[in-house]
Amino acid sequence: MAFKYINPGYADLIDLGSDKTVRDAKYSKTGVSFWMPKIRGIAVPYTLTELYGKFDVYLKSGKSLDSTAWLQFGEKNRVKIRGYNDYWDVYGINRDTAYFDAKKRMKHDDVNTIWFHMKQEPSYNAMLHVIVNGHEIGKRTDLYMDFREAKEISIYAETDDALLSNIILSDEDINMKEQAVLLSVQSTATDMTDGGDGSYRATVAGQQILQTMDTAALAAAYGADSQVTGVTLFGAPAYRTGTGICTLTALEETNGAVTEHGRHELTDKTTAIVWDGHGASFSMAEMEARKFGWKAGE
Repeated sequence: MAFKYINPGYADLIDLGSDKTVRDAKYSKTGVSFWMPKIRGIAVPYTLTELYGKFDVYLKSGKSLDSTAWLQFGEKNRVKIRGYNDYWDVYGINRDTAYFDAKKRMKHDDVNTIWFHMKQEPSYNAMLHVIVNGHEIGKRTDLYMDFREAKEISIYAETDDALLSNIILSDEDINMKEQAVLLSVQSTATDMTDGGDGSYRATVAGQQILQTMDTAALAAAYGADSQVTGVTLFGAPAYRTGTGICTLTALEETNGAVTEHGRHELTDKTTAIVWDGHGASFSMAEMEARKFGWKAGE
């Protein structure tokens, strides 16, 4: 099953405590966006041979722009957004060489949607494909890419002149119509200790938490016939306080049957984040019947 990272636009789901989330519907389709002035990484769950990405970026206008934002995977493979003087541009970058030119496709003081596909090939047959606001700005199939040592997807947005949101990353194709949505919890069933502030503490291996999502608002916003194409769970923060309980395994329950997804090692860093995401294909009604959560382990 393909991995899927989904983030509506919360900086804390990449860098907990960074305080760089902007809560204003003007700057995104999701109501939240962020900038990331320090390079941060989104860990990938296994070795990838290709990466698909789709994200939005609000670009502010100006006469003296000097700002950069990018997503990078592997050594020097980037989709880079550059603001300079009074214009914005998007480049595909491979091994320090910039390709494509999207200057005429960029919208100022508006949300822009960028889709990309990187596919590795140690010989010079790797691919970089970029689409901006529905227009293909370039596709190269004569590049060198090697993802074998790549452990994370790096992300950077130097200033709040470029605000990122609606981020979807996967090793399978992403439809241009897909949107990231944050769901509210409707109900919680757990044998962990409830901290009363949205936090839960496990003291024994095997303890778990399962939650149903409030799908009514989702159906109202996107239509009851919408399809769910991926699910990402976050624990923010998620850390161990001793040596006994040191893992979390993502859970999904359907009609009483529980499926285990990724198993994640915990650290003692109190700002650590755990995430687990996978592709999906089910209806809104089927989403309503599902529960998602975590199981603690040794």
